[in-house]
Amino acid sequence: MKIPTLYMETTTIPSAKTASEIIGVLARSGATQINSSYQNGKLIGIRWCFLVRGVETIFQMPVRIEPVTMLLKRAGRLPKSDPEKAERVAWRQLLRWIEAQACLIETGMVDQAEPFTAYAIDPRTNQTLFQLWTNQLALPAPEQQ
Repeated sequence: MKIPTLYMETTTIPSAKTASEIIGVLARSGATQINSSYQNGKLIGIRWCFLVRGVETIFQMPVRIEPVTMLLKRAGRLPKSDPEKAERVAWRQLLRWIEAQACLIETGMVDQAEPFTAYAIDPRTNQTLFQLWTNQLALPAPEQQ
């Protein structure tokens, strides 16, 4: 089965440049603070704050490179000569998604935090709301008496 070309697969724009573009979009959308998250010296995500009903709320957007890597490998389109390709594609896809959300914010169709709610951080657990929600779904059913 032929795997179709991934969205943004042909990008040559470095990940660091794309991350800085994302920061610009978030700043224009009303972010009050923006931080980069690193692991082993690699940029792995961005955290930012929006004021939500007067409360500074932290959001965390990871970039998940591994699924893009696996798809490109399976399709035979991740050359050994270009190990950064999956990273560039993943960051570029994330930028396009955030730009789309920013358009909804700019037109007033949504509140600035609304499209990113799943990525809001619960300060008690340091987990995103999505993580908390999925953890609740994974709980065993209560025992019946």
